Amino acid sequence: YYKIPSDRQAIAQEFLLFESSGSTDLEQFVDSDFSKARMIVKIPWVDSVILENFVDWANPLLDGIFADKASVTLTGIAAIMARTIPATLTSMTESYVIAFATITAMMLFLLWNIRIGLVAMVPNLLPIAIVMGIIGMLDIPLNLNTIMIGSIAIGLVVDDTMHFMYNYCKYLDHTGESDRSIRETMLGTGRAILITSMVLSSGFFILIVASLKNFNVFGLFTGIVILIALAADFLLAPALMTLMHHKKFPPKEKPSALPG
Repeated sequence: YYKIPSDRQAIAQEFLLFESSGSTDLEQFVDSDFSKARMIVKIPWVDSVILENFVDWANPLLDGIFADKASVTLTGIAAIMARTIPATLTSMTESYVIAFATITAMMLFLLWNIRIGLVAMVPNLLPIAIVMGIIGMLDIPLNLNTIMIGSIAIGLVVDDTMHFMYNYCKYLDHTGESDRSIRETMLGTGRAILITSMVLSSGFFILIVASLKNFNVFGLFTGIVILIALAADFLLAPALMTLMHHKKFPPKEKPSALPG
């Protein structure tokens, strides 16, 4: 007598008796005209990429079980996250590629030098690659907060590198000496880059004391990206420029004083 009847009329009678008993439990699972039913299944809370694989496995399985008897739709937080997070990862990856190509083109246009423009992208991308590598090594989950670190940091990092390279090329055109151009750039633009980087990193480090753990991770690693970018602009960029222009060459102009 615990078996579900196979006859539709018998099932309808069972529903009628159940409702007549005064129980409201059935309302939690079906709508008023019994055209839709809801089945709740508890699953472990795992990575959204794994949930996506589960949804891709469950959909054809349920369609095969119910076939022409009913249509099945997976809903709930797990199903939403299984669609949202992988789609976000894919779109952010595409955004990084587009941003990289766009920034490279802008760097080449601003510096008007293919070699320097391409080499200048190394200090831009290296800090982000280092921090993302650290996040992967520490097994920190890649969620909506951590994935934004790279997209926000690339804008901040590029700004400092662009100022450094632009002023370096300006001094190089007038002096023809890489060492002197680097020194003048560091004394002028370098000070501004140092101050802005310290202010920006401090602003993100404040999030470490936030009550939400997601903001702790976001603030910590975004601040670290900015400091690594500062080190790259002060150490890596001058080293690369020195290797490229280690030989002196005649300046385009010989003014009495260097440009401000």
